[in-house]
Amino acid sequence: MNPQNHRTIDIIQSRNSRFMRSYFLSHYSKKARWSVKIVVVDLFEPYRNLIHELFPKAIIVADHFHVVVQAYRALQSVRLKVMKEYGANTHEYRALKHFWKLLMAKEGQLDYLHYYSRRNFEHARLSNQEVVERLLNFSSELRTAYEYYQDLITAISHHSQALLDQLIKRNNLPNAIRRVKRTL
Repeated sequence: MNPQNHRTIDIIQSRNSRFMRSYFLSHYSKKARWSVKIVVVDLFEPYRNLIHELFPKAIIVADHFHVVVQAYRALQSVRLKVMKEYGANTHEYRALKHFWKLLMAKEGQLDYLHYYSRRNFEHARLSNQEVVERLLNFSSELRTAYEYYQDLITAISHHSQALLDQLIKRNNLPNAIRRVKRTL
C-alpha cells in the first residue's frame, strides 16, 4: 500500500517467506529495494527477517493495530496473573473474571452516569467507571498495565507523538507491558 495516498499497490498471494522472497526479488530491482526507507508490518517474526534481508536500509515500523492487540493481550495477561494470585475462591478473582470487559474498554467510553447493583461488590450501586476503579485497587501492577494500555490507545487514536514518547520513556512496567513498549 502506498502510505501517502493509501492506495493498494499489490496484494501478495501468500504469507509464506519463500513466496514473498521470490515475489520481491522478481518484481523489484535491488536498487528499488535498497531505496525503501520504511516498511510497516505486523509483528510476525519471519516478516522482520525477510525485510532485513531484502530491504536492508528500511526501518521496520509495527502496524498500530498490532501494537494495540499486543497491549490488549498484555493487559489480559496481567489481569489473569492477579486473579491467580488471589485464588479462585476469592471476591477479587470473581470480580476480575466477571468485569474483564470493562478493563478492556476505552476509559472515556465507560459509563459513569448509570448505577447498577453489583453482586460482586456486595450489591453496591456502582457505575462502570467505579467498578473499574475498584478492580484497579486490587493490584498496583494491574493499575500500571491498565494505565499504559489506556494511554497507548489514546496516543494512537489522537496521533499523539508526545504521548507515545512518554510511553517509551515510562519505567517500572509489568513484564508483559515491557514487551509492548519495545514495539513502540
